[in-house]
Amino acid sequence: MRSHFVRLGLVLSLLSITLVYWPGLYGDFNFDDRPNILDNPRYKFDRLSADVLVQIVGSGDAGTLKRPLPMLSFALNIASTGFDPFYFKLWNLAIHLCNTTLVFLAVGHLLRAFHQRMGRADTDTGLIAVATAALWGLHPLNLTSVLYIVQRMNSLSATFVLLALVFYLLGRQRQIAGNQRGWWFILAGAGGSTLLGLLSKENAVLTPLLLIAVEFTLLRCAAVDSRDRIILKAVSISLPLLAVLMLCTILVFQPGLILEGYIYRDFTVWERLLTQGRAICFYLQMIVVPVNTSLGLFHDDFSISTSLFSPITTAPALAAIAALIAVAVLGVRRMPVLSFGIAWFLLGNLLESTFLPLEMIHEHRNYLPSLGPTFVAAYFLCTVRLSSHTFALRGLLLLFCFAFAVATWSRAYAWGNLVRHAETEVENHAGSERANVQLGRIYFTLYDKERRDSFFNAAEEHFKRATTLSRTQNGGYVGLIRLYSIAGLAPPRNIIEEYIARLASEPGAPSTTTLLQNISDCRMFEYCKLADEDILRMFDALLRNTKVHPSLKAIASLFLAQYLIDHLGDGLSGINVLEQAKKLDPRQMAVRRNLVRLYRLSGQLDRAETELSEARDLDRLREIGPELDQEEIKLREAKSTFGAKGK
Repeated sequence: MRSHFVRLGLVLSLLSITLVYWPGLYGDFNFDDRPNILDNPRYKFDRLSADVLVQIVGSGDAGTLKRPLPMLSFALNIASTGFDPFYFKLWNLAIHLCNTTLVFLAVGHLLRAFHQRMGRADTDTGLIAVATAALWGLHPLNLTSVLYIVQRMNSLSATFVLLALVFYLLGRQRQIAGNQRGWWFILAGAGGSTLLGLLSKENAVLTPLLLIAVEFTLLRCAAVDSRDRIILKAVSISLPLLAVLMLCTILVFQPGLILEGYIYRDFTVWERLLTQGRAICFYLQMIVVPVNTSLGLFHDDFSISTSLFSPITTAPALAAIAALIAVAVLGVRRMPVLSFGIAWFLLGNLLESTFLPLEMIHEHRNYLPSLGPTFVAAYFLCTVRLSSHTFALRGLLLLFCFAFAVATWSRAYAWGNLVRHAETEVENHAGSERANVQLGRIYFTLYDKERRDSFFNAAEEHFKRATTLSRTQNGGYVGLIRLYSIAGLAPPRNIIEEYIARLASEPGAPSTTTLLQNISDCRMFEYCKLADEDILRMFDALLRNTKVHPSLKAIASLFLAQYLIDHLGDGLSGINVLEQAKKLDPRQMAVRRNLVRLYRLSGQLDRAETELSEARDLDRLREIGPELDQEEIKLREAKSTFGAKGK
């Protein structure tokens, strides 16, 4: 009978999750959804053939492995329902429901293995598993991994990490019971799932460390066979040491693999490490007591720590993390569940909240790490026996679930409407440049459709505010120039000069070149009311800026060449600009491809052939292989035609 109540609890939890997320399915694409999905040329297919699938699998720009599984899933979305965001979000919700079920299974197997090792009765396992799954699945912090479409990469990676955990625990239960087949589950099931997780997002590389956390805290390498115990202990000790050794080797011999990324950031590696202490505490606070006004898609208003006491909370935050680590280590025998929850949370944040040159804060990074604290809360609420107060603890558990459901529904309701969501983001994060630019763009679009002064004024207000909130982001300036242009007004001179001064003096963010292309395209199509001289000054300011990384300058040069050739008709200058770009970044394949095309079109066939050969040598991963194949065919045809004319 008890198992029936457990299954009913799981079904009700999944139904509740579906209901609270449903209003958010009607929202639109957001932020990085556009470059990864809407503007990805690989997704502009008529039918989903094998050749198209091969190209799509390698079309991702994010991550070392290009995250082929979520990219493939986006293609299946498009093939079945087009670019309707509702169905993209519906798929994400289905993945979240699957993950909630896997959390239920993983917690159940974890407790059975733990109780099996301890020789305890397996009484509250089902209740704890349901409670953990419900709290985790309904938690408002996890919303961005569901309704932010591109974060399917994150939730799909979590699917395979959770699956790896389930297989691992199945294997460990067998080893604790004396069954020799446990290694098959561990090596084939957990290993294969980890590989699939890596093909979804790189943070699945933490899976072995998360499994080791299970061993050190709850299972303690228990097994009937002494050889199994020896192997488990050896692996549990050697893997972390190997990871530390590999990291030290990279830092000593190839520090650029990590440090070069900071050229694109307005903070140093030291500032990131300091700030991440506060970020971890913020995440933990939002897991324990989620507050919707503190949550959001954008957290670029989170202040950067420049020293241990600037801001003053930096040192206390680092001390709090040190205290958590001490509790996890010292309490591993007396409070193994608490130690596990802390270890899972901190290790889950190890990749994205330490030294890598990533953005400071994103909520989706805690989609999987939040399982640790959630499990601890569910465990103690379900197992603590306080005589007459036991019923009150169960009521508190239901109250938490209800509060999480209300908070998530409220967020989902805001996400269900493009304007409402953008306004909510600005209300909660008024100091966010990205939130203000996003809302400004929405009002810009509304003004372009209806020409209401209120829309123009609102767009102008948020774009102007955005220009004051970041020294590296230029979305506010570009938004203002385009806004005045569609209103039939020449952009104010001070706006243009401030934008040029920003390009000339500040380190460029990755979006700098894209925004500059946006402005040059706007001028090329006679939409932006700018002089050609202003466009050329903008490019010149960026290319002369010593703070801008050569790879960004190479990309900017690509757009400048396009402007010179397509708008000003100056092919020779365009080629010269691309040759300079090639020197700035020899591995920029888009520059190589365009040089091949331009030399071919200008009749310099030998130069085109040389460029093609060099491009093929550099393009070992065939990033632009199909384009180079087409250029080779056209070049062969051009040489054939030229030879025929010569005869």
